[in-house]
Amino acid sequence: MKKRIIIIIIVLIIAVVAVRVVITVFRMMKAPAGQEVKAVPVEVAEVSLGNVENSLFISGVVQSTNQVEVVSKIPGKIVSIPVSIGSYVWAGSTIAVIDRDEPGLGFKNYVAESPISGYVAMIMQDVGDYVSPGMPIAMVVKMGSTKIVCNVTEKDLPYLQKGGEVRIRINDETISGKVTRVSGVIDTYTYSSEVEIKPMEGESKVNLIPGTFVDIEVSLQVHKDVLTVPKEALVHKKGTINVYVVVNDKVKLTPVEVGLREKDIVEVKDGLTLGDKVVVVGVGDVEDGSEVKVIAEGS
Repeated sequence: MKKRIIIIIIVLIIAVVAVRVVITVFRMMKAPAGQEVKAVPVEVAEVSLGNVENSLFISGVVQSTNQVEVVSKIPGKIVSIPVSIGSYVWAGSTIAVIDRDEPGLGFKNYVAESPISGYVAMIMQDVGDYVSPGMPIAMVVKMGSTKIVCNVTEKDLPYLQKGGEVRIRINDETISGKVTRVSGVIDTYTYSSEVEIKPMEGESKVNLIPGTFVDIEVSLQVHKDVLTVPKEALVHKKGTINVYVVVNDKVKLTPVEVGLREKDIVEVKDGLTLGDKVVVVGVGDVEDGSEVKVIAEGS
């Protein structure tokens, strides 16, 4: 009998402790009465009208249509190269001095001269190097007449037709260009074809230095005056594309249908209206129905 009483007491103690633990946890989880849910700070952008362009980008290298290699006509050792890459030289300027180095024959040093006026684009040898007849020492290019050579894949080749207009991008400058030649031969190793592009008449060519790489932009499709949002607004959930629309300081997860995409913006074909405000910063901190506080607004 005494043993049964002890067991009952132990069970009661365990039950009391368990109840107190549950109550404590519940109190910790329950927000104090009257306490407001903290709003999530977000940045929003307004749905606006704009143009969205789908473009193809390829790279090319600038070449001069008038360039020559300065070569040695005799064997010997280079003792001097008085020019550097980027130097402007006149026709007849000294590019390199070569010592024939044949004891007892009394030959004078040979001077390799530039046959044209222009800029030194490349120097292939160094002082102290031995050269033989016909070996190139430097390349001189005449500015003002340049072209861009691109190797275009077989897949992209149909978008570049002779006479077609393109945009040439180098550094922060963009100029117009035109396709002047499309090779009809596909390289079987690279599956690409050579395409030549020249700047349009009247365009600045100051940055088109032979040997430099440029980007060529080919416009494929343009949608004008369509609804757009920044790409940061898109939320991918369960196979659908959505945005968070701010309505009365709360966000609503809204499915959208998107169209063309450009660098920073996306066309919205359905799901939004002009002037809607969508979350662009803080997207990962909210969910459908979250209270938010707009701290910045852009367009």
